[in-house]
Amino acid sequence: LARAHAHSGNHSLAAQMIQAQTQLLSHQNEQALATLTQLRAQHPQQAQAARLLIEAQRRLRDWQNLARLLPEARRRALLPENELDVLERDTHGALLNLPLPAGALPTLHQAWSAAPAVMRRHPDLVAVYARQLIRQGAPDEGADLLAATLEGEWDERLVLLYGEAQGAQPAVQLETAEEWHARHGESPALLLTLGRLARRNRQTARARDYLEKSIALDASAEAHAELALLFEETGDSAEALRHCRQALELCRDLHYPGKSSANRPGPDTSVASDYGY
Repeated sequence: LARAHAHSGNHSLAAQMIQAQTQLLSHQNEQALATLTQLRAQHPQQAQAARLLIEAQRRLRDWQNLARLLPEARRRALLPENELDVLERDTHGALLNLPLPAGALPTLHQAWSAAPAVMRRHPDLVAVYARQLIRQGAPDEGADLLAATLEGEWDERLVLLYGEAQGAQPAVQLETAEEWHARHGESPALLLTLGRLARRNRQTARARDYLEKSIALDASAEAHAELALLFEETGDSAEALRHCRQALELCRDLHYPGKSSANRPGPDTSVASDYGY
């Protein structure tokens, strides 16, 4: 590289390309990004430099700059279409999932609008955006988006989120979910959502029926926790405690699959510290 620069100067395309590739191979990603940013400024139409710049930005999780480069990458077919689809989804998903302070709804709307229209119909991105809407205190907007998306493509992750969106019209949400039940049949996710919505509408018997059916199909910690809340509200402390214990047991099984409770390790303080406990 030193000899190449000596013979051709610092603006040699070949020398800079080799330097950037070597830096990427050596996992010197920040140095590679600096080299490629300079190279792109000098040779904006150089396709391989753009491809390497995309790779450097991806490694560094430089999502904002990557989002600016992806439309050009698609227009010029710099990467195979399937790779671009995944990269575009990952990039806009990461931008939508960035931690936001309270009251940042306009920023969230802007990030959603910046995503390509085809991505705004993808269940993965819809799930991320809807969850952020719920966190930002816009559950009705999240519920409307989820319902509209589910009309076009059934996805049980979105069904669960619909039950978590505590909108101002729980009766309307319950009616919508019951229409899905009539069309799509019974599934643990849909029954859990129906149970949550029925409980929110103070329809205790229906809520219990839905939740018990969900557990019968596929026991989940969420369904047991929801039943615990239901029994607590009706004053049945013994049943509430029983379902709390079952929810906890299922959570432990997720962390320690294949181990009995007697053989599970004790609390892992390193894991707990990751969650701020």
